[in-house]
Amino acid sequence: MPSNYTGNPGDTQYPGPLPALGAMPIGALPIDTDVPNASSVNQPFKECLDWIGALSQWMASYGVTLWSSTATYTAGQMVQSPSDGNTYRVRPGYTSTVGIDPAGDFTNWHLWGLTQEQVAELLPVANVITTTTGIAIGGGGPATVTNVVMTSVGFAYVSKTLVFAMFLPNTGSATITLSDDKYFASGVKNVQLTLVSGTGTVTGLAAVVVSSNVVSVTGTTGMGGCDLYVTLTGQ
Repeated sequence: MPSNYTGNPGDTQYPGPLPALGAMPIGALPIDTDVPNASSVNQPFKECLDWIGALSQWMASYGVTLWSSTATYTAGQMVQSPSDGNTYRVRPGYTSTVGIDPAGDFTNWHLWGLTQEQVAELLPVANVITTTTGIAIGGGGPATVTNVVMTSVGFAYVSKTLVFAMFLPNTGSATITLSDDKYFASGVKNVQLTLVSGTGTVTGLAAVVVSSNVVSVTGTTGMGGCDLYVTLTGQ
């Protein structure tokens, strides 16, 4: 009676190595003079299943699927070409053409490995913005925004962070409203406030996300108000 075996990416079938990128599986194939038994017959099957399981998990973790001739793909998507077995990623700003294998379409796709260019695409990209467009501060007193930095990750805004300094007037309250290019598509998720050293005093400093892109800042300040560093994070 056959016994089912599910590939185990973490298992080692002697003399083969543990499944790993860049390594090769080893199947211990019986020869004519070997006495056949279950172990000698099963080893190469288990070896192959383990490696297939490992490859499937690695590909799935990076969003890689088998290329389809009837589908279109947009920037950042990854597929495996059935013609050469390699992994390809759609180039930034491009959309693939239906029916053209990525292995022969280097306009829309590029071979995906660990090139310096590709690693750079996955790293955070920081843009320093010198204007306050898209950030409105209201609070009944002087309200200036400086040192605005926006950080995005990857091709799209997987996460966004706004960091800036603002003035909290001695009324003890201010409202931050985001719009234009500072707007968070899914709203503000976290707020962090830090008093700028040597610029005033404040007690009971707090921030509340009033609505998707509106934050209320409150605190008891000295007569001259105070400067704050504000960090807003969204998705």
